[in-house]
This record gives sequence, C-alpha cells and structure tokens, in this order.
Amino acid sequence: LHFPAGTEVRLTVRTLAASDLVLFYGRMHRARFHNDGDGAHTFRWTTGAEGGLRHFGVNALSRGTLFDDTAPYDSQAWMFAFVVFDTDDGLAR
Repeated sequence: LHFPAGTEVRLTVRTLAASDLVLFYGRMHRARFHNDGDGAHTFRWTTGAEGGLRHFGVNALSRGTLFDDTAPYDSQAWMFAFVVFDTDDGLAR
C-alpha cells in the first residue's frame, strides 16, 4: 500500500454478526470502528504528514469474546504495512 502524505484512508471490514466489534491499531492510536449495523464496520484515519514505512492492525472480535466469560474466544486480526510518500517527489522519507 502506498499513500501520499496527509491522505484520509477509509477502511471497511465485514463480519458475519452485526454485534461484532472491530478495532483499529495504528501508530500511537487505538480506536473502535463504527458499526454500520449490517455486519459492515468502517473507520477513517489520516496517514500523517511525514513520509516513511508504517503499519496498522485490525482486530475483529465477537461480542461474547469481550463481554461473556463463558463464550468461546473468537478473534481475527490482520497487520498491514504501508508507505507514506512525499507528494512533491513521490519518495518516502
């Protein structure tokens, strides 16, 4: 993934249950995705002004995993690397 500096990125995660929770993990940033109510969860963030190699993570968890001690643990997580580049010359710095 390659993004110009200062780009707003929109992520959409689809799960099988509308009650699932999806979390974003980024550089010094943790937040919950917005639950759209139909199994889709959306989140927006801005890449930042400085170029370079970055990463972010996404974790989808069943509601029972977080709120029910008797429910089985159900979590799927992904990590993604991306490059932010300077818009003047297209190079990561």
